This record gives sequence, structure tokens and C-alpha cells, in this order.
Amino acid sequence: MPPPLTPPPPLRRDAGQDRPDLVGDVPLPVVASNDPNQDARFRALVHRHRVTLAASSAAIVGNVAGYPFDTVKTRFQTFSYPSLSACIRDTYHTEGLHGFFRGIMPQLLASSFFKSASFAAYVGAKARVADALVPGASSGNSGTGGSDQQPALSPATTLLVSSFFGGMCSGAMIAVLTQPFELIKVLRQLQMLIGRSQPMDAALDHALHSPQAAVGAAAGSTATAALETAASAPLAAAKPVGLASASTILRPMAAELSTVGMAREIVRVRGPMGFGFGFSAHLLREMLGSAVYFSSYEIAKYGLSEATGSEPNLAVHILSGAFCGTLAWTIIFPTDVIKSTIQKDTLATTPRFTSVWACARSLYAQGGVRVFYRGISATMVRAAPIHSLNWAVYEAVLRMCTDQAKVAADDDGVRPGSPAVRVHVSGGKMEPGA
Repeated sequence: MPPPLTPPPPLRRDAGQDRPDLVGDVPLPVVASNDPNQDARFRALVHRHRVTLAASSAAIVGNVAGYPFDTVKTRFQTFSYPSLSACIRDTYHTEGLHGFFRGIMPQLLASSFFKSASFAAYVGAKARVADALVPGASSGNSGTGGSDQQPALSPATTLLVSSFFGGMCSGAMIAVLTQPFELIKVLRQLQMLIGRSQPMDAALDHALHSPQAAVGAAAGSTATAALETAASAPLAAAKPVGLASASTILRPMAAELSTVGMAREIVRVRGPMGFGFGFSAHLLREMLGSAVYFSSYEIAKYGLSEATGSEPNLAVHILSGAFCGTLAWTIIFPTDVIKSTIQKDTLATTPRFTSVWACARSLYAQGGVRVFYRGISATMVRAAPIHSLNWAVYEAVLRMCTDQAKVAADDDGVRPGSPAVRVHVSGGKMEPGA
């Protein structure tokens, strides 16, 4: 007969001791440090990199929410869909939901870095321009040391000028960094449409180079037949903006290329320097766009705060973000159309346009001013909510990181007012700059 089972001994705790780290005689693992100095250093680190953290958070949220609109915009700009809804239906029926997010991975992976770099460059350039206009303006020490003399420029003017030129500097830097990714993104967004347009281009090439082209009547009939053949290709909903001439026939391209595959295709067709294709148009868009974007947001936030007589809040950030996004895209949309049209020909044997100005003149000859705003409805639908969300997330994360400095300043491990946790304040308002 087996011996009776004995119950395990009760958990023992020595009398008079309060040891929450022991269960019986077994120590519990330590999951966190109670070192106040370590916590203060962490909060100071968060505050030091607050612009990077805030901009990265805003970039990820904004890209995921806005990318389908950007895809529709690019397709509508470069292919002649009868309407925006036709573009959306064609994309969904031929490619499914994946078609709206085609090429998002390089954009999403790079967006955090580029967004944080953009904001950091903007903050630094803005501070330097502000100090050049009004010495000490960026640090809030723009007073005259007890003198009654007032600064030559008002705070609003200083803010407008410094944010505009700060945005231009930021845009120039970002244009250099994002050019290869932007080019791949555009080609990935247009990949299926370019592939479907190749039968039409091939038919045109055959018509224009056939032996009958030397005879007037025969050439006309052959060209007509070629166009009828091309029209029967699976491109009923869309055709390229401005029919490509024979010299711009696209090189054969696989129906489906990954992001890496598209990069290899660019190198195969144009070599490593091909990643700079259309850079002048991209630079123009980024410099002008960033200048208008940042300056309009700063002025809108400043004006709303002055009108309400309070610190900027969530409503101010949302309204200012909607305003700057809508205004910036309205102004720079023609440059975006030009950029997309030029970059569409990256894989062409001979691109149609040799310069931004040549592309602008050709587009204007085709459809006047209206052609420069093809696809703007998709962008306007996207602009207000997405940029409101961008700035709301940015300001919220920025405020959270700034609050860490306030907590760190009260800890014993860090002196209040030390450089690691000093909060930059200008004119009584928390500034987003370092």
C-alpha cells in the first residue's frame, strides 16, 4: 500500500519581516529599477529626441491612412481615366485592395526617418533664420535688455519668414534623401497601368514604322487599324496622358515587380544614376511644398492661439493641420503632376521631356490649366483629415515627451534647468523646436 500523500508546506515568511521579493525561500525576479537617477536620465533622453519621436509617430499613422488616396491621385494624374470613381473601380477590379497599397513598404519603412529628418532640419533652419532676423528670437531672449526699443519685425512676421525659409531648407534636404524612394513608389503605383499600356504603344510603333507609312493613304489606314487594335487591349478605363510617340515606347517590363525588382529594373535601363530621374521636378515640389506647409501651419496655429488667448490645444492643431495641408497641396499640385508625368517615363527608351519647363508646356498645350489639377479631388479628400491627424499626433507625442522633462526636473538625479531637461519656451508658448 503506497504511503499517503502529504500536502506541500505552506509558504513561509519569517516573522517580523516584510519581504515582497520572496515567495518562501525563492526570490522573485526584479522587473524594474527603482533608481530615480535612471528614470530621470530616461526622461531626459525622451525629451532630447522629442522631435524625432513625434515626427516618426505622425509619419507612420499618416502614411497608412493616406496611401490609398496617394495611389489614386498618381494614377489619375498620369492616365486618362474618365472620372475619379472610374480610377478607383478599375484599380479595385483589376488589382484588389492590394492595388491601393502597391509600393507602400519602402515608403512606410523610410517615412519615419525622413519625417524626423525633415522636422529636425526645419526646426534647426527656422531657429537660425529667426535669430538672423531678430537676435535671440529662437530662445525667447529677443528683448532689448530694458530698452524701450522694439524689434524691427513683429512676432508674426518673424514666424512667417523663418518658418517659410526653414521649410525650404528642409524640403531641399528631403528631396535629396527621398528621390530614389519616391521614384520607385511612383513606378510601383503605375506598374500595372504601364504594363497594360504597352500593347497600345507597340501598336502605334508598328503603325508609324510600317512600310505603308511612306504612302499617305496607306499610312492613314494602317495607323487607324493600329489604333483600333490598341483600343481592344485591356486598357478600356485608362490610357496614358498624351499618347506616347514611337521614340518613347517603354522597354518590356514584367507584369509584376517587387520593390527590389523595380529598383533592379531602373538600374538595368538607366544605370545607377537612373534613381535621379526627374529630380529637378521633385526638388521643386519639395522645396515649395515644405515652405508653404510649415509656414501656413505655424501662422494658423499662432493666429488661432492669439484669437482665443490660450495655449494651442487639440482643436487648434487639427484646424491648423487641415489648413496647411489643403493650402500646400493647392499651390504645389501642378508641380506634382509634372513630377509624376516625367517620372512615368523612367523606363522609356527615350523620355518625352527633357526638362520641367518642357513638360509643363506640353501639358498646358494638351489641356490648359485644368490638366495641372488632374487628380486633385483625391488629394483634397485626403489633405484635410490626413494632415490634421499628422499634426495632432505630432503635437500630442511632442507634448508627452516635453512633459517627461518636467518630471525629470523634479527628480533628485537631475537639476531643474539643466541642459538635458531644459524646456524651450518662446513668448510664453511651448515651441516644437529643440
